[in-house]
Amino acid sequence: MVFSQDGGIGNDAAGDAGTEADASQACEPIEPDGGVCNSLSLMGSPVHIMCEEGPTPRLQPSGGTVIDGTYALVSGRVFNTGCPFSLELRSVTWNVCGASWAVAGDEKQDDGPEAQYSLDFVVTRAGQTHLMSDPACGPPGGARQTLGFDAAGSSLTLYYYYDAAATMLYRVEEYVRL
Repeated sequence: MVFSQDGGIGNDAAGDAGTEADASQACEPIEPDGGVCNSLSLMGSPVHIMCEEGPTPRLQPSGGTVIDGTYALVSGRVFNTGCPFSLELRSVTWNVCGASWAVAGDEKQDDGPEAQYSLDFVVTRAGQTHLMSDPACGPPGGARQTLGFDAAGSSLTLYYYYDAAATMLYRVEEYVRL
């Protein structure tokens, strides 16, 4: 299943231009495990998140086709959040299966304790360049979030915003499909 450039979701990779998905490989959402939202394992290497002071850049997501699969964080930047700070360790893995997205992460900020998390979302298109994520499993009070995105081949970039209107960017994370 893929999120196509025109905003639809489909199972047939042959019908979506620019898709590298293999229609013969059906994905399955990651199931809950032992009191956590999912049993997704962290993959990839820890990444040091860079903090950039000054005006937030005017980055514009370009959209694209999000292909089902497992994605590992390869880089990240945080803007205008009281630099310098240190996000020393951040391993994040997403499993994308149609509208079911699961994430597992492990992070350590400054001298604080290490924090691990496991969350599930129902993700839908919100125009050509944005996704709407609704919490399906996670901490109580989780809110709907709008994310900008770029997707091309095995790359996925997520843009996080301070506001629901997706105008005040605060973080960009880049992932590669494994």
